[in-house]
Amino acid sequence: MPQSPFRSSLADAPTRLEDEAGLFRTAPLVDPRRGSHSLLLGACWINPGCAPVEWTADADTHEVYYVLSGTVRVTWSGGAPGEATLGPQDALFLAPAWTYTVENAGADDVFLVYAMTPPPPHDRLPE
Repeated sequence: MPQSPFRSSLADAPTRLEDEAGLFRTAPLVDPRRGSHSLLLGACWINPGCAPVEWTADADTHEVYYVLSGTVRVTWSGGAPGEATLGPQDALFLAPAWTYTVENAGADDVFLVYAMTPPPPHDRLPE
């Protein structure tokens, strides 16, 4: 059966604080819990002074990050450990099952969008 188009707005997306100080926030825009699709698309804000945030990607989830503003540093460990500093209009693909650390590498707020496919299990998605 064909799927219906899915529309979402950042103004209506629920925001989740990812750190105690409220300096790292995410908001899902295209959420698999709200439709029958296999993509998670969201927005992320990282303020200056935020401690680095670390996570391990799910075994099957491919991730892409696209920076709209600010400078973000991403480090990873897995098959080939490394680091990248990204600015506006830079994108980064992150391999499944690797561990990543993300931090604001500049003096300005970071704003980026991310896509994950297939999405993590529902119990690991932002509320």
